[in-house]
Amino acid sequence: MSSAGQAHGKFIVLGEHSILYGGQALVYPISELCLKFSIDSDSKHTTQGPLLNGKSLDRWQIEKLRSVFSAMNVELNVDLVRIESEIPIGKGLGSSAALCVAVARYFFPEASSIAIAKLAKIGEGVFHGTSSGADPFGISLEQPIVYKMAANEFRPLNLASAGDYVFILRDSGIVHSTAEVIKKVSDIREKHPHQFNSIIDRLKVNTTLGLKMMEESQFDRLGLVLQDSNRLLFDMGLGNAALQEALESLLSEGALGAKMTGAGLGGYVFGLFPENKVPKNLRAGDIIVRCCGL
Repeated sequence: MSSAGQAHGKFIVLGEHSILYGGQALVYPISELCLKFSIDSDSKHTTQGPLLNGKSLDRWQIEKLRSVFSAMNVELNVDLVRIESEIPIGKGLGSSAALCVAVARYFFPEASSIAIAKLAKIGEGVFHGTSSGADPFGISLEQPIVYKMAANEFRPLNLASAGDYVFILRDSGIVHSTAEVIKKVSDIREKHPHQFNSIIDRLKVNTTLGLKMMEESQFDRLGLVLQDSNRLLFDMGLGNAALQEALESLLSEGALGAKMTGAGLGGYVFGLFPENKVPKNLRAGDIIVRCCGL
């Protein structure tokens, strides 16, 4: 779908937060959720200001956009910006990174996917304060990847034997601020360094294990790793009742394992299912992503 001014969503299977401390992340694209960025060609429409899905942005959002464009070295009249997005904001599915990728593609259509990701990473840093790069790289490359923050290292996942399993993503109904969650995690690190480091180390190990299981088609074991990583994120204080309800609903429907995705304290969760055991009555808004990435 690589098209100027367009991008899609993403979700992280394993590696949130620990990627910022030397770990890696497993990132999947969500091609069903698209964002389109464009510039209104009629300067008479500047009085409308920038629009998101046809609605005016708040002043603070406009200022944030200006900062993002400045960081990405893009010159434009922000009042002519038009964004159409199916990616929910504040739900861990990459809305800010998708916007930055779409902007980079719009203004630099001949740039490589890697160059687009690097530029989008700069823009996403304005949104979150700290960007690991996992989201912009996962979105720009349009395939499941394993990504390390150091030197923007990545490679595609080898998922030749993953065709019989799917992830089902489910909304907890709670909006979160990634920047605020990152700050909360930083505060925990400062106040409880031993506990924090222990959790981060375990999350790193689980990501490595999960990667091995996915590439060796051991999905029955992957569910246990997802469960353990989710528990660790809850131990870090990133869970809440809404996330717990969404997780339990997926497990009750037959998920082999379930886990929050993204920063935490809201957003989406996902469950791992054999493809032939996907629940018949999914919730409105549930998203199915094939583990093989197709």
